[in-house]
Amino acid sequence: MTLEIHDSSNQKIFQKYFANQPFTSGGSKSYFAIWVPSLAGTYTYQVGVMDSTWSTAYLWDTPSTIGISTASTGDTRQRDSYGWVSCSSRFVPLSDAQAAALVVSAAENRPNNATANHYRPSSVDLSAFLNNEKDLYGTLPVQDNPYFQYVTGGFSGTTDEIIQWGAAKWGIPADWLRAEYVLESYWNMSQLGDLTSVANPLLYPAQSRATGNQVYQSLGITQVKWNHPDLNDAGIGTEPLRWKSTAFNVDYQAARVRFYFDDPQGKRSAWRDSTYSACNNWLSIGGWYDPYPWNNSGQQSYVQSVQTILANRTWAQPGFLNDLE
Repeated sequence: MTLEIHDSSNQKIFQKYFANQPFTSGGSKSYFAIWVPSLAGTYTYQVGVMDSTWSTAYLWDTPSTIGISTASTGDTRQRDSYGWVSCSSRFVPLSDAQAAALVVSAAENRPNNATANHYRPSSVDLSAFLNNEKDLYGTLPVQDNPYFQYVTGGFSGTTDEIIQWGAAKWGIPADWLRAEYVLESYWNMSQLGDLTSVANPLLYPAQSRATGNQVYQSLGITQVKWNHPDLNDAGIGTEPLRWKSTAFNVDYQAARVRFYFDDPQGKRSAWRDSTYSACNNWLSIGGWYDPYPWNNSGQQSYVQSVQTILANRTWAQPGFLNDLE
């Protein structure tokens, strides 16, 4: 399969190949390509599908036109074949402003997220996140994951714009996060998850409390889990920003996914999990659900669900508008 982009003179200026791709009858797959235009203008793109020898064309779709109003100053970091900024233990995210500059205007389809979408954590909020709680091993958030030092939630906008911002900042294709957040919450910041019996429900935020001694430990668009009063091994420091700020919720989650992908400072390898290996895009997404041991059945099932949503582009379907899970 090939993707071609042509300029206004019909000169081919970009091409991406995907060779030796197996398909089953009626099956579908998603592919990603990153192209950064250097000049404003009108461009066309076209997809072709050939046999393994490239001699028989099964499809050459009708060229589609895109207009670039200004030359892009976009993200030029090297990317892998999936469109992720390349795996590296030396990865550094974009600044909040750099990521914001890459966001494309998008309408709001989750108006109930408005308050959280416009909450930007203060310096006091962020200091509390980084310094006020330790996990059961006596570890502060940045000692657990060095990427948490960059988590700020420093953006506001519509729900989709916030997802774009988090994706740009952390070098993950926006559609992958869009798909994952459909699975987690259908993009609703009010989503509750992981109903658990605890010793003292009053130690959890009011919206988490169910009946008796049960609480929902996971909150928000990405379902950030916090259990500091009990097991003290998840979401340390994230309460209350995980439900007050959509951008913080997304920023935190994407930083965790990149942690599994890059293995910064060997922190993930230090878990002494012999099955773990860095630079696996899909298992890094699945790690948000269950990271240990690596490639476990729950992780695999989660990945398959996200892949199905990604292939169907559920968030772009008419039924997704204002739809509550």
